[in-house]
Amino acid sequence: MSEEERDAFESSTPSLLLPEIGSRAMQRRIIAGESAARGWLAVQSGNYRYLADSGPPITVRIAVQEYLACYVAWSPADL
Repeated sequence: MSEEERDAFESSTPSLLLPEIGSRAMQRRIIAGESAARGWLAVQSGNYRYLADSGPPITVRIAVQEYLACYVAWSPADL
């Protein structure tokens, strides 16, 4: 990736919607606060991390071993 592409991939956009009540994202938002709810979640440090934004559009970004990157987005029309 170029430097601009990497910056865009790593950045998080402020969500206009709240996560589903009872979801892990809502629990993180309540317990850790607004800033932590928008950050990357490291499942295994240096191995696997992800970022989920409730959108719109709903997006999920995944990084595996800081080598493989995945970006998935759903728009309201897709749902």
